[in-house]
Amino acid sequence: MLGQRLKKLRGKRTQEDIAQMIGISRPRYSHYETGRSEPDHETLQKMANLFGVSTDYLLIGSDIVKNPKLPSKKLSPVVTDDVINFTDVEIRLLEEIKKHPVLFHDLANAPEKKIKQLIKMWEFIKKDLEEDEDEDIIED
Repeated sequence: MLGQRLKKLRGKRTQEDIAQMIGISRPRYSHYETGRSEPDHETLQKMANLFGVSTDYLLIGSDIVKNPKLPSKKLSPVVTDDVINFTDVEIRLLEEIKKHPVLFHDLANAPEKKIKQLIKMWEFIKKDLEEDEDEDIIED
């Protein structure tokens, strides 16, 4: 069951890609998908974070654990006395990160040199897109 969910979540990405993102070897990740072995708690949590799902989903296919002995009530998050205020821009950024966790994970784990290269590439793409928009406005 875990293996099937991992395959589904992996989608078109390779086992090698996922293994690198969570810091394990490709054969080890392959064993998780085939059911030959089970991940430890830390690896399971890394996979859940990477795919944007809960560990419950990975293990049992559901984010809700039903136990007839316990009353059914929604769990509330742990709250501390610290208050974090986000700007609208930061909230939008966090929402985008939630939509594409793999991209964020890649960026967060990339060496500084790679991040600088990525920023340069993005600036080039952004400039090119802006030029295309300007040309479209002129043609209209």
